[in-house]
Amino acid sequence: MQKKRAYLRGLGLAAALGLSFCSTEPGTTKPPEGTDPGTMPEYGLNHDDILGNIGDVYKDGRQVPPAEGQKLHSCGKLRYATFGRVLATRGINIANMAVNSAGQLYTKAMGSWGVANFPARLPENTRNTTSGLVNLQDISLAVAEELVTAANPDGAYVAASTDCGGAATKLFNGTSCDKDGFACLLGATPTAQQLALCDNMINDATGGVTDAPTRRRLAVGALLGTINMCD
Repeated sequence: MQKKRAYLRGLGLAAALGLSFCSTEPGTTKPPEGTDPGTMPEYGLNHDDILGNIGDVYKDGRQVPPAEGQKLHSCGKLRYATFGRVLATRGINIANMAVNSAGQLYTKAMGSWGVANFPARLPENTRNTTSGLVNLQDISLAVAEELVTAANPDGAYVAASTDCGGAATKLFNGTSCDKDGFACLLGATPTAQQLALCDNMINDATGGVTDAPTRRRLAVGALLGTINMCD
């Protein structure tokens, strides 16, 4: 029961972290006069209030086709091979076939990810599937377990993490989430709000997760999963 509560709590905080990365509030702009609203797709993600900052694109004459507009305000699908390269350069062995390791889960996710089949002239899927997103979150949690261990509670990067500077860079500094450590893992510098949520997640034991390493792993999995599954 405690494990279930911890998992549900992790999902809840993952949702909060996801909202901090990508606001899902629709844009305030309206379709041009004479356009059937039923044919206009909803906006994807209003990143950093970009719709409000650039004004009303319809009144200002900066219209783009609806399909293009949705792409501009949404996150695309993370390509399978790209994710593998990111994990490898962060010190994760994607060839590891141990049960429930990040490498095994990554290999098993190939089908649901919609990888390109070049002999059949089929490109990689351009949008996520539900199963692909579930696999992405599973891999993210497995990555967290491999980065934060009993011997390495601060998540210091190993020598194989060629893009993160090795042990000089780590995910945690005492009771705080390290901005540079997470920036390397995520490929984007977390904001002060995101870091505050991360700090709360690793220090708050009132939600039933009394084990500090588990709270840290959940924080890593939540941050990694939400920024990569944004679609």
